[in-house]
Amino acid sequence: MEIGARLSLSLPHLHRRSPRRLVLPPQARSLLPRPPPLRRPLRPPVLLLLHPNHPPPPVAKRIDLKDIVAEFETVYNKITDTELAIVSSVVKLESQHLAQIAKQVQKLTGSKNVRIKSEIDPSLVAGFTVRYGNYGSKLIDMSGKKQLEEIAAQLDLGDIKPNL
Repeated sequence: MEIGARLSLSLPHLHRRSPRRLVLPPQARSLLPRPPPLRRPLRPPVLLLLHPNHPPPPVAKRIDLKDIVAEFETVYNKITDTELAIVSSVVKLESQHLAQIAKQVQKLTGSKNVRIKSEIDPSLVAGFTVRYGNYGSKLIDMSGKKQLEEIAAQLDLGDIKPNL
């Protein structure tokens, strides 16, 4: 059977789905050549002429994922009325102590929630510090380092620094 005969046999099976598109049965589709793949039109290259009086175009600033996460936490804390408190101590504090610190920070700030981040800082000698407020602007310092500095100031030993 010739190609023309096959095509003429399948013509009665043609029907229209929409006014613009003609749907062929599978036997007729196999006889038609495949259309070439669509290609994006080529754009002419852009030439950038630098003049001594004009600065070069600005370069996009690279943003670190840590900065994005920090900004998200700040916005989230503001929306949910959550205060972030960063507790630094020489040793890891137990959960009951962290809960007491969270209650105190909640009383001081009047926020609904308090989230605690714990850090280890061996330079404190003993005790702990709590940073809270806008970007850690407020500080509660209950460390041994602070107490030693206060004792040195009272004894007028400002030029002698404790070797910590």
